[in-house]
Amino acid sequence: MNEQETAEATKAIGMMLRAFPSSQSTITADSAKIYLFAIEDMSLEAVKRACRALVRGEVDGRNHSFAPSAPELAQIAKGFDQMVAVE
Repeated sequence: MNEQETAEATKAIGMMLRAFPSSQSTITADSAKIYLFAIEDMSLEAVKRACRALVRGEVDGRNHSFAPSAPELAQIAKGFDQMVAVE
């Protein structure tokens, strides 16, 4: 990702994290950086789609009361990255 895409990904991740109030006490200023590290080689579109799906509760098999971990976001974004590559 270039600098502009990184800024947009940070915004999407921040919005996603704020959507889970029960996780607010564990979110720090460095949280977005950790998530960015996990998804750095994926497309911005995939990251946005993953964040949107998580906020909407569209990811099966997870507790929608809590924010996903960085590895979980990376796994979900990877699936969307493969879809974006096909499109």
